[in-house]
Amino acid sequence: MQTRDGGTRAELAGWAGPIGLLLIAIVWLAVVWKANTDLTQGRFALFMDEGIIFDGIHDILHPAGPKAFVRAVISGGDQRYGRILWNLTAVTSFIPEKLWGETGLIIAERMTQALLFLFAGIILSLTFVRRWYLRLLLVGLLLVAPFVDYYTTTPKPEPLELALIAIFLWFHKARNYRFGPHWLFLGMAFGAKIAVLP
Repeated sequence: MQTRDGGTRAELAGWAGPIGLLLIAIVWLAVVWKANTDLTQGRFALFMDEGIIFDGIHDILHPAGPKAFVRAVISGGDQRYGRILWNLTAVTSFIPEKLWGETGLIIAERMTQALLFLFAGIILSLTFVRRWYLRLLLVGLLLVAPFVDYYTTTPKPEPLELALIAIFLWFHKARNYRFGPHWLFLGMAFGAKIAVLP
């Protein structure tokens, strides 16, 4: 029979992993927030790669009319990446852009990528690793891997791809690696950028 103190210690030990994950996420997001709030004065301050995404989102949020809106959502005139990148980021940037203008849009599109990458790392660790200390190690390592700083401060399709692949793998494992509707997530990842294929 467990004592009350022993039960409390066991309960606290059970929460140590999720609390550790939350602390890692908060510290990492604070650092990424600091980086993502730099050079946000307007479109003129953006690097070329970020400007491409900014322009597409701006066209969705400020169309010249209904036909321009439909064109911006469906094709956008830029086929480098799938429309899911622009459309999702337009949704997450809508309110910040309305409140803070171009600065809000720039920060929101950058933080969307960072949150997608963090989400993907957490889902992958929960899917394939059983022990909490190894999950924390995996998430920590993923968040400081090479090029993560680039992909979490410049809007690109890779964080979205990774998040969609992580969701697919979560459901794929839960369904004993069988075919099913969860394959839609893999198709969406492919639609974000063809680089998913290899």
